[in-house]
Amino acid sequence: MGEILQVRVSVETFTIEAARKRWPVLFGLADPDNTIQELPILVDRLHDVLRFGDISQEHKHTLEAGMEAILNALHELQEQLAHRQPALADKASYTLEDELDNLEKNISAL
Repeated sequence: MGEILQVRVSVETFTIEAARKRWPVLFGLADPDNTIQELPILVDRLHDVLRFGDISQEHKHTLEAGMEAILNALHELQEQLAHRQPALADKASYTLEDELDNLEKNISAL
């Protein structure tokens, strides 16, 4: 990093509309008012729904089964960004998306 220029490694949601199409049930559970604009916020809200939401036992069990892997993937992504490791952050982003895919599939089957 220079005195004037800063090097940053960050992540942002390219298009939230694509995310809503890919995970419609998860967004329906976590964001009924369509206010989420970033994927990490979806993860936070899903975790809140699991802990505090008024949802069926089936949904709760399915969320419980998937949330640990999702939270771990998000944490790994954030850690790699903090350590300026773009290749590892990229890998973690795919893991996070895959885990969200798995949860969407499992919760859609209910």
